[in-house]
Amino acid sequence: MTAAGLAGLVAGVAVLVGAIAATVLWRPGAVLGGKAPVRKIVLVSIDTLRADFLSSYGYAKSTTPRIDAFAEDALLFERATVPSPWTAPSMAAMITGRYPLETEVYTNQNHLKRGLNSMADTLSKAGLATAWFNTNPVLMLGDSAFREGFAHVEPAARFTAKLPFSKLEASVDAWLEKHADGDFFLWLHNMDPHSPPTEGNPHHQNKQWTTYEGEVRLVDDTMGRLFDKLKSLGIWDETLVIFTADHGEAFSEHMLPGHQNVIYDEVLHVPMIIRSPGMATRGRTDEPVELIDLYRTILELAQVEVPAGVRGESLVPILDGRATRRQQEYSFHSRYYFKNQQQHWLAVRDREYKLIAKVPFEVDPKVNMIQQRPTWSLDQPGTTLELYRYADDPREQVNLIFVGADPSVAERLKGALLAWRDRMAGRTEATTDTAIELDDKTRDALRKLGYDGN
Repeated sequence: MTAAGLAGLVAGVAVLVGAIAATVLWRPGAVLGGKAPVRKIVLVSIDTLRADFLSSYGYAKSTTPRIDAFAEDALLFERATVPSPWTAPSMAAMITGRYPLETEVYTNQNHLKRGLNSMADTLSKAGLATAWFNTNPVLMLGDSAFREGFAHVEPAARFTAKLPFSKLEASVDAWLEKHADGDFFLWLHNMDPHSPPTEGNPHHQNKQWTTYEGEVRLVDDTMGRLFDKLKSLGIWDETLVIFTADHGEAFSEHMLPGHQNVIYDEVLHVPMIIRSPGMATRGRTDEPVELIDLYRTILELAQVEVPAGVRGESLVPILDGRATRRQQEYSFHSRYYFKNQQQHWLAVRDREYKLIAKVPFEVDPKVNMIQQRPTWSLDQPGTTLELYRYADDPREQVNLIFVGADPSVAERLKGALLAWRDRMAGRTEATTDTAIELDDKTRDALRKLGYDGN
């Protein structure tokens, strides 16, 4: 090679190295040949937080200024939904990537089995320190397989009443300080918005807020302090932060208060905001996504192999700008064993429509109802259907079944719901040991939280 050629090669390499360096500085986590694994992960799930009460989701009052600011440098999913309208089935689905029919957590009184390759268990085996801070006693019932894979759980012992998350914040800060220099997975489950009102919430003294608005404002305060802590430790730009909820809350929009007996979107629609090192896409997307998508998303970002049997779809292609749409066309929801109605409530949605099926169930009277694997059909007597179109009717007030909608829409969604049921069949064997036997003290405590039976 001539001297001129060598000089040209050196110059070209210098330009390439400069370009690579600029990319690394512009996009934290990016490396030559791809992105570095994200090894600091904070997953925050807020109990009973409906999306449309956050100002970042369009609420008229400024309920969430710190979360709003976070969302500006993240990707906000406008149409995220949960698989179930109550805590245990929804959170079991999130941490296993499987629907309730597969986890066998049909109600809050079912026991999550061990050995389902939970998110924490999988990440722990990949070398990440793991911790779970939780203020909802429902997730601690039985021997609580929700603990599986977590080296640190707080509170360590079972408890029977809602805890203000503020009582755990000092411990969370201390754990982060201890693990800031390493790889970690931290799950925070904050029950503050759930009734009864949170003890010591200063926003309850402000007459401009309703009780629920004050709880949402308290969550925003808590999140702001968490953001500040990550920044003060110098790990903000290295950390994947996911903010979401287990379900929302109804205020009798469909003549149904609370959440566990609601299959409508005041409960199924939740916030989901993701900020990841190296992400190319920020802003908002109206692409429908599911809570169970978080399992594959987190593991792909951490570059950890996804165990067999995990459902959902990684959202990484949307985060890094390679895609604008989720490949899976449908999302699914279930509320099994609605005892007061003697029905299972099922739902399926695509990008435009949502179909709800309310299906009668029969059980073996010799076996505890919630120990039996739910079975259902759409052609049995007493089944009712409801069909809603988002763009025209986001509040689900006009049932298109009754107003001459194209029947092919309902038939297509019914087919998707039946195909989903059949895919779930056989994933796990029916068992007779998934119900939790509760003592009278625990039953009374759960009633005070609004969990009255099934």
